[in-house]
Amino acid sequence: MTWIRGACVQMKKATSAEEEEYMKKRCLDLLERYIYLILFNAYLHCDRYNKWQRSFSAWMSEVRQLLRVEL
Repeated sequence: MTWIRGACVQMKKATSAEEEEYMKKRCLDLLERYIYLILFNAYLHCDRYNKWQRSFSAWMSEVRQLLRVEL
């Protein structure tokens, strides 16, 4: 999580609009990666009783529909 914070601090220290935009995109990319790690961990815990018969992608589709979120 500190790598996300570090990228955001660098974004605030940006000296140009281009650098700020680049760091903003980097922050969002790192945050997305972190969210997927959390979701994969949830998949491993939730589906372990079924011995992971459905794929992570299938699980994500089901969760996405249940939560009504766009990932």
